[in-house]
Amino acid sequence: MSTLQGITPKQKRDVIASVTHALSSSLAVPPASVRVLVTEIPADGWGVAGVPLSDR
Repeated sequence: MSTLQGITPKQKRDVIASVTHALSSSLAVPPASVRVLVTEIPADGWGVAGVPLSDR
């Protein structure tokens, strides 16, 4: 998953656990087979409606 930079280590742990649970349940696969990659993007590298978030 991609997110803006600045989430805490606890938030990362929580989202990894939540995504793992959701995918495991939805796809009927064991949690051990789910991989979650957290990619933090700087605000100047993420754009919405043609404008970097750092400019909003």
